[in-house]
Amino acid sequence: MTAAASVQNLLNWLRRPDLTNSNQIAASLGNQALLSYVGWAWPGSSTTIVPFSLNKNVNGITGGLTSFNITTTVTSGTWTAQTMQLYVEDGTYYIGGVQVKFLGGSTPTVTAPVSHPRIDVLTIDTSGTLAWTTGTESSSPAVPTYPSGKVPICELYNVVSETALYDTENEQSGEGYVQADVRPFTSLQAGGYSPVANGTGSVSSSTTQTIAHGLGRMPVSLDLIATVITSTSIFANSIGNYNGTQSVCVSFTATASSSLIADVSNSSHQATATVTWDATNFYLVWTFSGTPGTVDYSWKCM
Repeated sequence: MTAAASVQNLLNWLRRPDLTNSNQIAASLGNQALLSYVGWAWPGSSTTIVPFSLNKNVNGITGGLTSFNITTTVTSGTWTAQTMQLYVEDGTYYIGGVQVKFLGGSTPTVTAPVSHPRIDVLTIDTSGTLAWTTGTESSSPAVPTYPSGKVPICELYNVVSETALYDTENEQSGEGYVQADVRPFTSLQAGGYSPVANGTGSVSSSTTQTIAHGLGRMPVSLDLIATVITSTSIFANSIGNYNGTQSVCVSFTATASSSLIADVSNSSHQATATVTWDATNFYLVWTFSGTPGTVDYSWKCM
């Protein structure tokens, strides 16, 4: 038997210790109960099995385990629950068209809020690093802005003096919980998500415009065409793109830019824009100098 086959048989037993078949013998009822507190991941079909906590106050279990000792013919040792971290199982995701194969792992430890509730956002980047974007404590906490260039995973609602994190609000009162699973679907049309959205807009002074893109997920690309039109002619226009980490823009009357998504300028007037986004909106920050007039633009978001 190969090493991979041995790991597969062991994983099957850990996940279903109540079964007896040609490859395994059912564990005792007591051991079945202990194993129900733990989930088992097999990252990348390697020879390593990774445990993660399923320690919840559900199904009549009122105590919740803090530690237990297990001994098998494979390994032995003491396992202690890490109640202030989340475990993210293995999977594949894309950022800016780059495929990343994540082997699974635990998040950084969450610190409980001191005076008021707080909402944090969990993300993962192109190197497979899990990170928290920490919100602000408030009696009515708001979700912090999703960072650009990362895949959002979940929103975590933290309560004052929490000692554990749970999957849902009703699992345990007075503890933190995942308030929203915000992972993007593999198919952009899954779950009602739109594959593309578009629209038009205009602006005539320095301001920040918040535009709902309607995708229901983090975008991967934004195209923007901007034009300034006078009563007699077009005196400036530009074409720009943003991919979550970098903007590029080609202006027909100014030089190309590696930081702007719009630059409609001539020798005496200028209107430029930078952009960021999250899973709900994109944000155009316009800067005007001189009197360029009204900038009209169209956009397409994917």
